[in-house]
Amino acid sequence: MRDGMPDPQRPVRINPPSSMSVSGEMMRTYVRMIYNTEGASPKASVSVMDKLGFESALGTHDFVYKWKTKTEIKDVLDLIEKMHNAMKGMNISYEVTTVG
Repeated sequence: MRDGMPDPQRPVRINPPSSMSVSGEMMRTYVRMIYNTEGASPKASVSVMDKLGFESALGTHDFVYKWKTKTEIKDVLDLIEKMHNAMKGMNISYEVTTVG
C-alpha cells in the first residue's frame, strides 16, 4: 500500500475451485474491484466486464460470471487472463474468487 492506496503492482489473488472439474450450473467467478482516483472510472470497468460476459452485482463483489457449462480450472484461468488483459492500463486492482 502506498499513501493509503492499494499498490497496482501487487499480485492478484486467485482462489481456484476446490476440484479440477465441477458442474457449470453451480460455478460462479466473482470479482471485487478496487478503484482509485488515478485510475479509470467504475463505469469504464463495467463496459469491459460486460464485454467479457460478467454481470454487475451489488454487495461484497462487483461482478459475477455464471458458468453455463462444465468448467475446469483452465477455463477459469483463461477467463481471468482475458479480464486481466482487458483491464491493462486502467490502474484498477481486483480480487477474484471462484466457487462451485
